[in-house]
Amino acid sequence: MSPVPTLQLITTAHREGFAALCDRVAAALSAGVPLVQWRDKQTSDAEAVRQVRALKLLCVSHGARLIVNDRLDIALAAGADGVHLGEDDLPWHEARRLAPAPFLIGVSVDREELLERALAAQADYCGVGPAYATRTKRDAGTPQPLSLFRALARARGARVLPMLAVGGVRPGNAAALIAAGADGVAVSAGILDAQDVAAATRLLLSELDDARRAVRP
Repeated sequence: MSPVPTLQLITTAHREGFAALCDRVAAALSAGVPLVQWRDKQTSDAEAVRQVRALKLLCVSHGARLIVNDRLDIALAAGADGVHLGEDDLPWHEARRLAPAPFLIGVSVDREELLERALAAQADYCGVGPAYATRTKRDAGTPQPLSLFRALARARGARVLPMLAVGGVRPGNAAALIAAGADGVAVSAGILDAQDVAAATRLLLSELDDARRAVRP
């Protein structure tokens, strides 16, 4: 499996349009974001392919990777590097069977049963959350306690499945998630809605580095 970066940027449709979103993603990439997830539930399939291809070129120019939320078909058609799937999306083991190697497959996990399913499907990482209250994803549900991250880390044991905390993460609240057992974070508004996107990205990367050194010296 491909190594999974410990900071993932999740896009949402920008109020000023796709070009404005690309400008903010470019600022985050220039500051060190290694992995971007394209997420837009409203656009047409044709527009989705166009946007993913444009973001893919942007990511390549910064040495980063791009994955697509929910849609394996869009990811493959646009030449993305992977896909992120929820519990009710395409079955995870089928995505692994259909996707060419190397191809990142991330999945959403909120309990041990899904952790085991992710391991069986040879997922590359799991997103766990919501870690904190979030307005970016309206159906995200109630924030999960830090004890969930500890429980999933114990259940995973020595098996390789990086765990990224997602939901409401921003500079200043990520370290507690690493201390609880997460390996990294996935962030949307905490970076993209910042007044200075690059500064917020650098601050978050520094916080993650410090937290990982504290937990795993």
